[in-house]
Amino acid sequence: MDSKLLDEKPILIVDGNFISSYEKNNGWFLLRKDDIRELKYMVDTSSVKLYGVRGKNGAILINTKLLEYKSKPNNEKSIFVLDGKVISYSEYKKIDFSNISGIATFTDKATIILYGSEKNTELIYITSKIPAD
Repeated sequence: MDSKLLDEKPILIVDGNFISSYEKNNGWFLLRKDDIRELKYMVDTSSVKLYGVRGKNGAILINTKLLEYKSKPNNEKSIFVLDGKVISYSEYKKIDFSNISGIATFTDKATIILYGSEKNTELIYITSKIPAD
């Protein structure tokens, strides 16, 4: 087997936040392919250098489009939904992304109308992590 391949248990880092194996293995983490801006794999020494012993089996680094929304001004055509509740753009900018378990953007009218109106052109749906008991 090639030593440059990822081990079966690499760490997952999304937008700079570690995703626990519990979240990955129990389906709590959701990310649509269309929402990924960049995906990198790190193996062997490079992942250990950055992440220490946590990175010994390699690392998968994902940067999403989510951070882009935080830095651009609201065009008022986007609607933001957090755990099923419509929130304002200012509330969206205050979200702690280390508490996010999923993000999806939708542009189809049927989905947008469920939460917004015909004037909206994009829906950003955010799911927060469910607190452990």
